[in-house]
Amino acid sequence: MLPFVVASAVAMAVVPGATESRAQTTVLGASESASTTTPRPDAAPAFEGLPFDIPSSIPGPSSIPTTTTAAPPLVPSTKPTDDILAWPTPVPLTVGVNEQQMPVGGFSRNYLAVVPPATAKARSLLIVLHGVNGRGANMRTMGFEPSATTNGTVVVYPDALGGSWNDGRVGMEPMQPGMVTDDVAFLRSLIDEMVSRANVDATRVAIAGFSNGAMMASRVACEMPDRVHGIALVGGTGGQNYAQVCKPLRSVPIVEVHGTNDPIVPYAGGKVADNQGRKRGSVLSVPEFMSFWSSTCHCAGTRETSIKAALAVTMIEAQSCTLGSPVVQYRVNGGSHEWFRIQGFDTTKVIWDFLAANTFA
Repeated sequence: MLPFVVASAVAMAVVPGATESRAQTTVLGASESASTTTPRPDAAPAFEGLPFDIPSSIPGPSSIPTTTTAAPPLVPSTKPTDDILAWPTPVPLTVGVNEQQMPVGGFSRNYLAVVPPATAKARSLLIVLHGVNGRGANMRTMGFEPSATTNGTVVVYPDALGGSWNDGRVGMEPMQPGMVTDDVAFLRSLIDEMVSRANVDATRVAIAGFSNGAMMASRVACEMPDRVHGIALVGGTGGQNYAQVCKPLRSVPIVEVHGTNDPIVPYAGGKVADNQGRKRGSVLSVPEFMSFWSSTCHCAGTRETSIKAALAVTMIEAQSCTLGSPVVQYRVNGGSHEWFRIQGFDTTKVIWDFLAANTFA
């Protein structure tokens, strides 16, 4: 198999976390109450260990009602509970924004679901995973909801326990000592819940994630490809032992976006950085990770295309994938640990278009 290599490309964008969360462009089709600024070329990168800057008001598309359906706060989300009988019988989610809790593995898990109006066919599902120290609600500012509403897709934003997903990296310390959670089981249960409560088509399910959330999505692609039919990763790959432990039973369409100067999840692989001194394990390089999936999908060779409107970006597509699952990478030369929105290249649109063609169709 040919190595998954790419050509060069210069860019800046925004980080969906830390103080840079207020520097993002306005969500398409939504009003933005938080102030917006343009990131400076010399702005320091936002480290995963920094706390999220949570906007006082999370914007949402005007076509979605803003009423919230909340489950009773039976237990804190970080407190184990085996009292499953205390949980109310699940009922269908309402159109609009739903704040919910569900019991998984002895914990109550929180998520926010944005449900579009019903159409003639079952809805598709996009689960969006935040990075370290984030919250699901922060990822709403990435701007998936306008397209999702138009196309009948439920968008779900779950919260990690302790601020970090258990993405399977060897040597990664939990954010809260002693707390080890089965996030694969949580996401499997979450998909089941959306199928039963939001009329989701179980064959049209995708997961997108940033950083630690991206690496959680890549773990899910290995361990439950029967339930997830597309993954999109931004600023994340897989643990250093990924190629040895990942044995998916089927191929999965995958798109990955990564900056070559990422100081947190290095493009060339190696140790993941943390500004608070915690051990965050090590990761594969982006070319190694993409080569693994190119091989898994039985592809041969790559094709590189420069995106003219955004001179910084090169698209690298695996070729002749006989299992039918596309493998696509976007390399941003000079890009940091960011959810890129630069001239001619919008990460959210790139992801949506990929999933719309390969998962939600």
